[in-house]
Order: sequence, then C-alpha cells, then structure tokens
Amino acid sequence: MRGKLGKTEKCLLAVAAAFLLLTGLLQARDAGARSDSGFQVTTEAGEDFTYELPEPLDLNTATKEELMALPGVGEVLAERILAYRAEHGPFTCVEELGNVSGIGEKKLEALLPEVTVGEGKTEEETAGETPAEDGKESPHADLSGG
Repeated sequence: MRGKLGKTEKCLLAVAAAFLLLTGLLQARDAGARSDSGFQVTTEAGEDFTYELPEPLDLNTATKEELMALPGVGEVLAERILAYRAEHGPFTCVEELGNVSGIGEKKLEALLPEVTVGEGKTEEETAGETPAEDGKESPHADLSGG
C-alpha cells in the first residue's frame, strides 16, 4: 500500500482542503468588509459595526493632550513640539517634526503615519480671524448685485 492513500489519509486530506477553503473564503469576506478608514467588527452577541480608524493628527492645531496620545510622546515631548511650533511657526511638512529635540529617526518613523500638516495655521492664529480679515470674501456677502 505504498502508492495508495488509505481511507484515513483521504479523510484527513479532505478535512484539510475544506479548512483551507473555508479560511480563504472568510478572509475574502473580511477583506471586502474593510474600508479605507476602518474595518468591520462582529461582537460576541452577533452585532456588526464598523470601527473607524482615527484620522492623522494635524501638527499645527494639536493640543498638548492630543500630542500625548501619539505613540512615544509624553508630556515633555508634547511641550517641546508646541514650543517648536511657537518658535518656528506652523509645520510645513510632517518630516519637520524631526527637528524637535527628542525626536530621532525611529520615533519620527513611528509618528509619520499618525500625523499630518494642515493649512499652516495654528488654532491661536485662526481663533480671532473672520473671513474678511484673511483677505477672502465673506461667505455671507451680498450676491444680489444691489
């Protein structure tokens, strides 16, 4: 019986094939349920919901508390980031975060996917502005022509 499979071996092969097929189908289903900003979760109670991934944090508007939520950023480093922003103005690119004392290559690499740079204005700069002050027309301008 060297070249033939016995009944037990055939059963084991069938079970293994079925397992692999089922695993592939489940992975395909799960991949289809994911979106760019989250993924589908099913609770033990059978309830489905989509877990939304957090948006990248804008370095130019982030508060100390928000910065401290980033991986590897504690109170001291968050304060250094805020001090750098206050001294040098808004971040122009996320890589500029590497200029902050205490952020080396590895920490910067870990932070890059977690942060973004907005329009180059901090909350303090935009807090007192009205649309007319920034040189743009007011969104409530009279368009009636008269």
